[in-house]
Formats: sequence, C-alpha cells, structure tokens
Amino acid sequence: MAFVIGHSEYREIPALKNPDKDAEDVSNTFRLAGFDVFVAKDLTKIQFEKQFRNYLAAAAGADLAIVYYSGHGFQIGGENFLILVEASLKNAADIEV
Repeated sequence: MAFVIGHSEYREIPALKNPDKDAEDVSNTFRLAGFDVFVAKDLTKIQFEKQFRNYLAAAAGADLAIVYYSGHGFQIGGENFLILVEASLKNAADIEV
C-alpha cells in the first residue's frame, strides 16, 4: 500500500510547481511495482485526515505500507510537519494546528 501526497496550490504561502507532477510520477512507479496507491493532492486538514484514515484502514495487515509526501514541510526539535494547502503560518502557535 502506498499513500502519495502532492501539495502545490497553497493559499497563504508560496505555491510550488513540482509536487503535483512528483505525486503523479511516484504514484505510477508504485503502481508498476504492484502497490495499491492512494493519491491525495492539495488537501485541507479535514480532507487529509479523512484520506489518511482511509489509507490506514486499507493498509492494516499489508506487508508494506509507504507514505510519500511532496510539498512544503519543516522540522522543529526533530519532529517533522507537513504543510497543508490552507496553512496560515503567522506565528509559532500556528505550527501545531
């Protein structure tokens, strides 16, 4: 099972050109390798949570489960954060949300 995420169309931070194409290329590669693939693009927090729950349910018991992410992200104190397309990062408190 593979969950492939591509976030390009950010609303309040700079958009990115490559994640959409990256997600397509990686998805195709995983499919050719025999993976069942969930593809998610330009998701809000609610959409991401729903899609990720669906992926986790489908991946339960799978021999191998992979998550691939292309988009804005950052690391604080060794913890990684994915940035969803609706993110508004104006102060430190916004990071956890």
